[in-house]
Amino acid sequence: MRLKDKVGQNIMTNEQFFKNLLNEYSLVSLLSNKNDCKVYRVRNNTFKKDMVVRSLPSSITAYQELCSISCDNLPLIYDVIALDDGQIVLEEYIDGINLAQAMECKKFTYKTAKPVILSICNALGILHKKGIVHRDVKPENVMIDKNGRVVLIDFNASRKISNASKDTVIIGTVGYASPEQL
Repeated sequence: MRLKDKVGQNIMTNEQFFKNLLNEYSLVSLLSNKNDCKVYRVRNNTFKKDMVVRSLPSSITAYQELCSISCDNLPLIYDVIALDDGQIVLEEYIDGINLAQAMECKKFTYKTAKPVILSICNALGILHKKGIVHRDVKPENVMIDKNGRVVLIDFNASRKISNASKDTVIIGTVGYASPEQL
C-alpha cells in the first residue's frame, strides 16, 4: 500500500487508503476521535480477525521503530504507511479493558497490582532502550486483555529522542505529565 510516484512522493490520501481498506475489511467501530487522530477497529472479511487502524494527521517516527519491536507488553505494529495527508498505523487489536476501567471494577491489592506495574515497566524499559519516550502513560493507555496480558498502547505523543532533541512543549494528559515537563 506504499504507493509513491516516480520522485518518491506519496500519492495516496487518507480517504483513498480507507476506500481500499474497506474492500477487505469491515468497520467495526470508531474507538477514538481526538486531536485530528482517529482510531478504528476493523475486521478482516476473510479471516474474521480484528485490527486497529490509526489515522494520524502527521508522521510519528516512533511507530516506525515499533514495527521492529517484539514485546508482550507492547502491541504488534503490522505496518506504518505514509500518506499525502498523514500517516496510517496498522496494529494489533487488544481485546479487553483499559486499566482505568479495571480500577473502577475492582480494588487492586499489592499482589494484583504488582504484575500490572511490572508489565508497564517492562514496556517502558524496551522503549527507552530504543530511544523512545511514550510521554502519555496513564491508565487509559494500558490495556488488559481477557487473559491478563498487560499492553501499553497509544504512541501518538511519543517521541524518538536524541542528545540534540529537547522538549519545549508539554505533551500528554494533565495529571499524568512527568514532573520534568512541568
